[in-house]
Amino acid sequence: MTLTITLKELEALKPCHVRYGVELAKTFPRKRKFSVADAFAANISQADILWTLYALKSDDVNSKINSWLASLIKRAAKYAELAAEYAERAAEYALAAERAAEHAAYAADYAERAAARYAARYAASCVVRAAEAALAAERTALAARYAGLVAEYAERNTQKSELIELFS
Repeated sequence: MTLTITLKELEALKPCHVRYGVELAKTFPRKRKFSVADAFAANISQADILWTLYALKSDDVNSKINSWLASLIKRAAKYAELAAEYAERAAEYALAAERAAEHAAYAADYAERAAARYAARYAASCVVRAAEAALAAERTALAARYAGLVAEYAERNTQKSELIELFS
């Protein structure tokens, strides 16, 4: 059964955001009941919707919200593990780039002292490896950033869909 509420019932809950009721009043007639999906469609914030659901003081509603929040916590823990993994990889690449740069410096010094063709080639290859490692670190950091943004967007949409599904 879809959970619905009228504007009059909402006003009786005394929401702290006056804008909340104003936005809904623009969209829905006073006596019409609206659902969680309707509130999202009216661009009401997730925080305001959750406040309203808790303010209803229904054990069933609170139980659904608490199980939903538990699933969010599990997903957040998974995202934290992934973020730590990306950070670890980026640190490894940065260390590899630093080591390659050290090798390039040693090789350049050796080439300068020995003036040998081989050492110069070795120095050049170390510089290339250092550049590749730095590029890999940069790409990993960029990929981690984009993955985070995509995950955040997906999580927001997932939360919205789950709330709508829970109360529809």
